[in-house]
Amino acid sequence: MLEHTIYLSKNDIKVVFMGSEKYPKENAFDDYLSRHGGHTNAWTDHERTNFYFDVDRDYFRKSLDQFAQFFVNSLLLKDAVDREIQAVDSEFQERVPSDDDRLCQIMADTAKPGHPMSKFLLGNLESLKKMPEEKNIDVYGRLRDFYERYYTAQYMTLAVHSKHNLDKLEKWTRESFSGIRNNKEPPVTFHQMKEPFDTDAFRKIYKVIAVTTTHKLYVTWPFPPLQAKYRLKPLEYISSLMNHEGEGSIYSYLKKRNWAFGVLGGNSGDGNDMNTTWSGMDMCITLTDTGIKHVHEVLQVIFSYIRLLKDAGTQEWFYRELQLTEDNKFRWKEQGDPTEYVEKMADNMQLYPPRDFLTGHRLLFQYDSQVLSDCMDNLRADNCNVMILSSDLTEADCPHREGWFGSKYNMEDITPELRQQWTSELGATQAELYLPRPNQFLCTDYTVKEVPPSEQTPLPALVSSSSQHKLFFKKDNKFLVPKGYVKYHLRSPVVFESAKSLALFDVFVSILYHNLSEPTYPALMAGYEILCAADSTQSGLTITVDGFDHKIKEVLMLIVDLLVGFSCSEEMFTAMKAEVKKGYHNTVIKPQEAASMLRWQLLEPCYMSHLDRYQVVDTLTRDSLMEFVHSFLHRITVEALVMGNFTQKEAICLHEDVTGRLPLQTCSDEPVFQEHDLVVSLPTQLSYCQTLGLNPEGTMSYLVNYYQSGPGSLRTTCLNSVLKGRMYEPCFDTLRTKKQLGYTVECINFLTYGIMGLGICVEYQASKFSESYVNGEVEGFLVEMRGILDTMTDDEFHTMIESEITARRTEDTCLEEEVGRYWAEILNLTYVFDRPAVEIGVIKTFTKQDLVDWYTQQYLGNYQRKVSIQVVGKQSQRLAECKHLEDTDHTVKCLVDPDQAGAVAIENIQKFRNSLKTFPYTKITT
Repeated sequence: MLEHTIYLSKNDIKVVFMGSEKYPKENAFDDYLSRHGGHTNAWTDHERTNFYFDVDRDYFRKSLDQFAQFFVNSLLLKDAVDREIQAVDSEFQERVPSDDDRLCQIMADTAKPGHPMSKFLLGNLESLKKMPEEKNIDVYGRLRDFYERYYTAQYMTLAVHSKHNLDKLEKWTRESFSGIRNNKEPPVTFHQMKEPFDTDAFRKIYKVIAVTTTHKLYVTWPFPPLQAKYRLKPLEYISSLMNHEGEGSIYSYLKKRNWAFGVLGGNSGDGNDMNTTWSGMDMCITLTDTGIKHVHEVLQVIFSYIRLLKDAGTQEWFYRELQLTEDNKFRWKEQGDPTEYVEKMADNMQLYPPRDFLTGHRLLFQYDSQVLSDCMDNLRADNCNVMILSSDLTEADCPHREGWFGSKYNMEDITPELRQQWTSELGATQAELYLPRPNQFLCTDYTVKEVPPSEQTPLPALVSSSSQHKLFFKKDNKFLVPKGYVKYHLRSPVVFESAKSLALFDVFVSILYHNLSEPTYPALMAGYEILCAADSTQSGLTITVDGFDHKIKEVLMLIVDLLVGFSCSEEMFTAMKAEVKKGYHNTVIKPQEAASMLRWQLLEPCYMSHLDRYQVVDTLTRDSLMEFVHSFLHRITVEALVMGNFTQKEAICLHEDVTGRLPLQTCSDEPVFQEHDLVVSLPTQLSYCQTLGLNPEGTMSYLVNYYQSGPGSLRTTCLNSVLKGRMYEPCFDTLRTKKQLGYTVECINFLTYGIMGLGICVEYQASKFSESYVNGEVEGFLVEMRGILDTMTDDEFHTMIESEITARRTEDTCLEEEVGRYWAEILNLTYVFDRPAVEIGVIKTFTKQDLVDWYTQQYLGNYQRKVSIQVVGKQSQRLAECKHLEDTDHTVKCLVDPDQAGAVAIENIQKFRNSLKTFPYTKITT
């Protein structure tokens, strides 16, 4: 992990890794890591760039040297720079439909002209090629100068992690990194560029047309740079009160009126709102269709709460609660992912003195009433920016156009009359706003329980079961922390009976989560994590509670009681139904999600997509919801996993309390999903399914070439996994780096209800490439991949196999990882809890010829059972004359592409699917 500091755009990141003087091959580092169980990545913030990698321990020394050489002498070849500019533009095009990025750029336009915060920070073809050429600016020369000026030792920090001894690590580090030059330039500083948003343009109301279907209100306040106050963390204190979701909060007030679905905000800690020129704090409220009509009343509630906070003065007890919670999290923090550890460490070394490298970003060290009061004084109606993002706004409402993203917006003055309205008393309802109460969920018992050897099982054990429920239990005997994980899966056949039942289920889960937010929020503040969500198989509800085991039962029972006593008003039902419908729309307008949906529609006869649910959601009623919930709760089977700092007796008692409260009245043998005929068997032919994207603002197309194999076994799924691992880097290097098809290129190992397959996915600009061209390049790569496998030496093959084995032998770094592995087995009904060890035994038997034969016989030539799924963006050259869906009707319209005459066009998905045989549902257990 290496980090350097400077205000920059992200355009220098990838090109630095495209060859060095010592290791000149362009993709040598990525290829080496890929073949030895590793990966590399990087990110850029406003003032810092962070590079990191991981790799199998035996190959760390060479990887470390390759990594170091990029900073000693990166080649920065002109051809590589030109290609990377295209990649940056592709990434920008992917982000054009992002409402967050659009608002960020509008905010940048409100900063002082010439200030770094006013820059366009993403980069695209216009900013990196066309404009420089028009101004005779040598981008390549500027990039080389930038590298020479800022990639220098005095700006860099380095963190290295390995199980090699410290003396060896220090020796290697000195040998590899000592060649990094120090150009003796003084530290870069921007401290003189204060108050970037002290402008009239900032202190206005902006109304912005949303790309997604949504309504949001953003309020942003500027502060002086507060990085130096990290030991006090004043913005964390203020935002914890402003964004509180418990009783007496802003959110509670808005929920009672069905004006809001959620509140987020604060200070992110990243360079956009925490740098050496300013700090920012924002509040984002997701509004209902009713709430958007009461924006100014919502702002009145916000400023009424601010007045309450100021009048009450700083609350030391609340600060101490935050302090205690963070102290406990750190005290009992497990090791975690070492890659994330060094990434954060290198970053922290840029920001904090050595004593706080580990804790500076996390802990609240010191209470200072005066600093907190001074920061509170900044929360004024005459010192804020207001943005209203809404899909209800029209171009007539928003005559202005932002230059980079094309966002349509309007800006209005915050008049004295509006300020007076926002800051006026609420009247009789003012009493609904009050400070949080002391948190009853704070843990006070951190005892790590000892259990008899008989309970210290290496794998989860089934400790309680009946026809309607199963409980798996494992005492943590590795991490030894006073924490627990409790996971429940409530399966019911009523969920997937129809598109209507799935839509009802989605509304039910959304309202349940909404009902939980206020009573469980103190538990979240105390460090517990709570999740109630639909599972990925459309078969039921998952409930997860994790945190200190001391109060975990109280939190779980609160959730179960709210589940069993589920209720909602007519107003809440209407508001949430509308929100769920927006969610369906916002999902399918993303080309990647639309392609995923199409794949499921083609493969699964019973699949009901977001579009199917969208079509029926308006027909739902509150009565039908309550009937559905009653049926769901009375026709469930329960599977649970309890792990952590529990005894077996405690786990069984907890489980009995849960099942005792659930109305488990109907004993039924009906399957939660049919274990047969779930996936169609694709014909041995080349097919494609092409459809228009559903986003009228979308500039990107998305292609998934899905190559189906067949029902899996432990051996064949391991072969497919090894193959995908070997394909991943060459796929990325060929299609992304060399062919420049798009920024997002992926190779995926598909396992669809036990049916194996491979997928190659490319997101690309609709205006640059046709679907037939991208499909052809993907097919060309498959042929090249056969050559890569053929020329692989025996040593390279054995190294790859050892890396696969090492990955499976890698120990879990935290309790969460271990729980996640076991829970996946329970959700899939496979229960192979020692799967990594079983797979190691299988992989050890593989030969190179096994891999070559598998690839050839499953995915090449006459063996191919392929469907190319193609979601076409609105700027496609071939479809330029076609009328795009200006008013999205949310239906799939399949197209015939004359450029793909050699393949079979799927013009009717249902007819195609019904003509095919099906594979049985396959559990990967043997």
